[in-house]
Amino acid sequence: MVEKINSVNISYIEEKIDSLIAQKAAELKNGVYAIDLGKLGFNKLLGCGKATKKYNISVKYASGEAEEKIKGLGGEIIKTKGAE
Repeated sequence: MVEKINSVNISYIEEKIDSLIAQKAAELKNGVYAIDLGKLGFNKLLGCGKATKKYNISVKYASGEAEEKIKGLGGEIIKTKGAE
């Protein structure tokens, strides 16, 4: 069975982070924004856009560019269950 990829760009997260926090879909702890993209219905993070904040993002898949951008600011990508 082929898994359907539902992706989201860094630009979307940057744009929506305040409303995601307000909806309790993300949280800010010690200057780090924690987001579980699986809970938002996304299973892949793409690198389009500029990351300006430190993120710890839980997601099944992430592009190399997305990982570089997140790690470049001291954040991390946490690969969730089923990730290769």
